[in-house]
Amino acid sequence: GFVGGQVFRFSGFASEEGSLGGVKPADAHMAIVTYWRSFEEHERSHADKVFRDKFSALASLCTESLELGYDMLWQGGPDAP
Repeated sequence: GFVGGQVFRFSGFASEEGSLGGVKPADAHMAIVTYWRSFEEHERSHADKVFRDKFSALASLCTESLELGYDMLWQGGPDAP
């Protein structure tokens, strides 16, 4: 069920133009974005030993973790000339 993923580290950049309600300070953090065919397949992945070992190693670097699910509403790229 796993499609792919990305890991991002906050670079400290905060856009005045793109922030609604003004720019607020943010602590250093990371975002892990994974793509799954379904929520159920994602949840089953947590039972996999290899996944649990990798996730535990990552969790040891964290002070807190929040796992959120999203439905994709839009995806795109630049318009062709």
